[in-house]
Amino acid sequence: MDLSGLKMLQANLDKQGKMHSEVGIFRSKASRQNTQGHNLSNAEIGAVHEFGSQSRNVPRRSFLWVPLITQLRKRLAKIGDDVFKALSEDKSLKPAYQKLGLEAEAVVDGGFASNGYGRWQGWTGMDKKSTRYGTRITNAARRAVGAEGLIGPIRMSILVRTAQLRRSISSRVSNK
Repeated sequence: MDLSGLKMLQANLDKQGKMHSEVGIFRSKASRQNTQGHNLSNAEIGAVHEFGSQSRNVPRRSFLWVPLITQLRKRLAKIGDDVFKALSEDKSLKPAYQKLGLEAEAVVDGGFASNGYGRWQGWTGMDKKSTRYGTRITNAARRAVGAEGLIGPIRMSILVRTAQLRRSISSRVSNK
């Protein structure tokens, strides 16, 4: 049995090192224009939502981990062909990992567009109050989430008001 092709693929894979894609809020996009008088960064606001905060009355609204775990697998076939082609032609896998990062960014962006693919908990009674003009988010809830949750006084989409958190998500390829 001739295994030379398989051995070539293995050798090419070994040459690639420990390359991987990372997606998240990196230092270059962590800062934000704060409109609510606080100094929280996108990374800090992201952590509050990603993991939730009982002390701030903010439920978990994972915009990275859960969307990537539940949605990214559906997009991996697009990258698989690129990986195999690169390995069989003795080329770098970096473009395939870059595509993987861009697909991950698209999944995260889709989460923002769909309230976490329908998984994010809506505004709770502690977050909102009724007024004669409709339902509004309380000032305490706005401060706790960095005002990322309100579009207008009545429509209460989550994590999209200023889009700063959404725009802070990026990807990169690393060899670490």
